[in-house]
Order: sequence, then C-alpha cells, then structure tokens
Amino acid sequence: MPTVFVDTNIFLYCFDLSAPAKRDIALARISALEESLVTSTQVLQEFYWNATKKLGMTPAEARRAVEHLSKRKIVQVGAPLVLSAIDTSERYRITFWGALIVEAAALAKADVLLSEDLNPGQVIRGMKVDNPFS
Repeated sequence: MPTVFVDTNIFLYCFDLSAPAKRDIALARISALEESLVTSTQVLQEFYWNATKKLGMTPAEARRAVEHLSKRKIVQVGAPLVLSAIDTSERYRITFWGALIVEAAALAKADVLLSEDLNPGQVIRGMKVDNPFS
C-alpha cells in the first residue's frame, strides 16, 4: 500500500459539520488509508489552530483530535526541513507553507500527497498530488 501524506485541510474536513459532502469524502479516504497515513507537526499545529478558530471546537476537543491524529507516523519539522522548504517554494512557485508540507511528505517517502491546496495530478518531489474533492 502506498504511503500517503495528509495535509491539514483533509483532517479538518473530517470534523467540519458545515461541509457534509467534503466531510464524508475526507472520512472515507482517511478510513480507507488509515494504516498508510503520515503527517507532520506542522499539520498538527495547523489543525489545532483551525479547529478552535474556524470549526468552533473547544480546546479540549481539538486537543483530543490532535492526540488521535498524532498516533500515526509524524514528521518533525526542524531547521533543515525549513531550509529545504524555502528552496522548494522558489523552485515550484508555491507558498512556503505548502512547500513545508511537500518537504515533510518527501522526508516521509510518501507516494501520494493528499491536499486540497496544491494542483491535483501534479508530481512534486516524486509524489503525486491528490485532491479528493476534485
């Protein structure tokens, strides 16, 4: 089974009651790929902030969700990854934050990058970008 790196927005849709169609798709994809998923500390941080600020989750609810998400393989974001992301941002003309996701996925040796924020079908650093909502 391919290794799949999951970006923040996919996890957020799993909890978003205001977007039921996207919620169903996100939940189905996460459930189907559970054993092969990997994410990063950046995703955990972004999830917590967005869950409490945009989805209206309490800090305790968001913490429990982050705790659950952190039970899978997690890529730690450190200085070398940040420097690589700067280069990737320039090379592929994507945002720094998107490039940091790409670099974390590459470090995890992901085959697929599940994200709504990048171009579906695009291959970056040997990974295919998959937008489950397109």
